[in-house]
Amino acid sequence: MNFGVCHVHTLIGGGAMFLNDTFSHEARIKCFFNHHEQACGFGTSRRSYLYAADLAVRLWTILFKCQSCRSYNVGSEGSLSIAEVAEQVAEQFKPKLKVDIRMESDPQKLPERYIPDISRARNELGFKKYIPLPDAILRTIRWN
Repeated sequence: MNFGVCHVHTLIGGGAMFLNDTFSHEARIKCFFNHHEQACGFGTSRRSYLYAADLAVRLWTILFKCQSCRSYNVGSEGSLSIAEVAEQVAEQFKPKLKVDIRMESDPQKLPERYIPDISRARNELGFKKYIPLPDAILRTIRWN
């Protein structure tokens, strides 16, 4: 029996909003949908975002095509700061939501990065991103 191991990184999609620190708290989501300010911590952490439908395709691909006992990172290679993503979300609303960076970042400290290396999955399994982030954001907003 073949099986693969996967490490899933930051997702975006219906029902979940963002499964990280951008919009993970209920109060922030309520604020988001009531067209008020959106808090965004330091805003400097770097993430990549993968739409939930792309995740499903990747998990099925791993199930049927992976090498046995091989591990794969599942995510996206793009890198955006939390503040950049919050701005993209805010721009989808009329009037545009205000993104409020609530904390000052330490210029001596590098931003946190959570960007997977998906080269193994791309090279061995042909992974590619089908749904770009702007479309994923819009689909998530419409779903919620």
